[in-house]
Amino acid sequence: MTLKVGDKLPSIYLYNSNKERKNLEDMIKGKTIIAFLPGAYTDVCTEEICKLESHLADLEQLQSNVIGITTDSPYVLHEWGSINQITFPLMSDFDKTCIQKFGSEFQNLGGLEGYICANRSIYIVDSKKTITYVWHAPNPGVQPNYEDIIEHLNS
Repeated sequence: MTLKVGDKLPSIYLYNSNKERKNLEDMIKGKTIIAFLPGAYTDVCTEEICKLESHLADLEQLQSNVIGITTDSPYVLHEWGSINQITFPLMSDFDKTCIQKFGSEFQNLGGLEGYICANRSIYIVDSKKTITYVWHAPNPGVQPNYEDIIEHLNS
């Protein structure tokens, strides 16, 4: 199943970097960017979380926030977030339930046969928990267009 614009956010439980189980629906406050990231500590993913972090002041003015989701463990996300001084939640989908529900799976990352992770994707959800924006990278090396995201949040 691939979620699309107009769909409601499903109820999904994830673990944050402090190993606390959270319902994604309960984390939505105003307009929320849900950023799916293929893997912690990779160059492109680290660049993406740092760019999102650098836009947080602008996002707060738009009454928006960010949630990052990877299939990495909460332990990895804790260290990755700390090292990069990330203040938004990094959530672990280690059982891959969330990426399956969103239709954001990537197969064989880096040529590793059978390895499944999140595809680099951006979803924007409004305060009514309706998806208003969807972007999927054509490959994991492509970053989202941050200006498009800000423009959508402004509309």
